[in-house]
Amino acid sequence: MRLYHDYFFQRQETLWRDNAMRTLPALMNSSDMLACGEDLGMVPACVYPVLNELGLLGLRIQRMPVGDEEFGIPADYEYMTVCAPSCHDSSTMRAWWEEDAARRDRYYKDILGCSGPAPDACEPDVAHRILQQHLESPSVWAIFPVQDVLALKDLYAQRPAKEETINNPCNPRHYWRFRLHVTMETLLADADFLSTLRGLVMGSHRASHKDFEDTEAFPQSTVEFTQPMESEEESAEEEIFECRHPVNSSCSGEELDDAKHIVENGHSYLHVVTV
Repeated sequence: MRLYHDYFFQRQETLWRDNAMRTLPALMNSSDMLACGEDLGMVPACVYPVLNELGLLGLRIQRMPVGDEEFGIPADYEYMTVCAPSCHDSSTMRAWWEEDAARRDRYYKDILGCSGPAPDACEPDVAHRILQQHLESPSVWAIFPVQDVLALKDLYAQRPAKEETINNPCNPRHYWRFRLHVTMETLLADADFLSTLRGLVMGSHRASHKDFEDTEAFPQSTVEFTQPMESEEESAEEEIFECRHPVNSSCSGEELDDAKHIVENGHSYLHVVTV
C-alpha cells in the first residue's frame, strides 16, 4: 500500500502536472464551453493548484467531500466550484437517502440541523432543505440532476428511487438509460411546482424578479407520464446503445464513432455532460 501511494501520489506529481498544463489549455481553447473538472475521489495533490491556475471549476458533491469530513458543507464551498447533492455517477438524492439509515440520521441531524429520527424517505420538505443549502452556497454554479428537483413534489417522486440512477460506475452492465417519466409540458404547466422552484432560486439571490418578468403563464394541463424505465431484469437481454462520447454533437440522434445511435424513436433521453 505504501509503495502504491508513493508511486501514484508522490513520484508522478510532476508528470501529472506537466501533462495537465499541456493538454488542458488546448482543450479549453478549442471550445467556448465552460470547463469543469471532476475532482472527486482520490486525486493527486497537483489537481487543485492546476484547477486554480487555469481557472477551471471544481465539482462538489456533498456526500463525496474534499477532506476527512463525512459530508461537505455547502456554505463552505469555494466560489470556483459547481455544487450538487448528487451527480450522474452516483445514486440520486432520494436513492441515497434510502441506502444507509445510520448515515442518513447523522446527515439529518448534523447537516440539516433537524431533531428526532430522519424520515425513511426523502420527503419534499427534506429535498427542499437540501436544495436550498446548495443554492445558498458560495459556489458559482448550483446544478442539480432533474431527479433531485422532482423530489420537491410527491407526485413526481412515485417511481422507485433506485430506478433514477443514471450510471453506476461499479457495475459494468449498468447503462445510461434513465428516462424522464414526466413530460416537460406537464412540469411547465404545474404552477405550484414552478412557484417552489422560483422561490428557491430567488430566495438564494441567484435570480431576481426581473429574471422572471418575461415568463408567460403556461396553459393548465393534466399530468402526463411517459413509460417508466424498464427494470434491469426486463432489459437484460436487449441491446442497449451506450453513449461512449457524452460531448459528441448534441446527442440528438447523430451517429457516434461506433456508428450507433444513442437516441431511439419514441423515447426521451436525459443528457448529462461533465466536461
